[in-house]
Amino acid sequence: MFSREDVKYGAVDRKLCSNIGTAGTRDKAQRQSKLRIARQRRMELEYQPTTSIAAEKMKQEVEAEKSARKRHMAKQRKRVLEGLVQAKKRKLVHE
Repeated sequence: MFSREDVKYGAVDRKLCSNIGTAGTRDKAQRQSKLRIARQRRMELEYQPTTSIAAEKMKQEVEAEKSARKRHMAKQRKRVLEGLVQAKKRKLVHE
């Protein structure tokens, strides 16, 4: 595993030790990611509507969230464009 003669007192291959540590960190991150994905799937499967009324309500909630997100993005886009227009006006005034 280590490139040295005497395991206790010889020089250590630092690159190999670094690779071992990095692999452990990467493995931990991958395991946590898999656990997070499994937890999300479990939550999605637990929240299945049992009646058509609940399904309709869930559909309405999703639609409301989509429209709210679209409104928010439109506001952000408008704010950025207004900032660009103001910057352009300031640039033209100073020229």
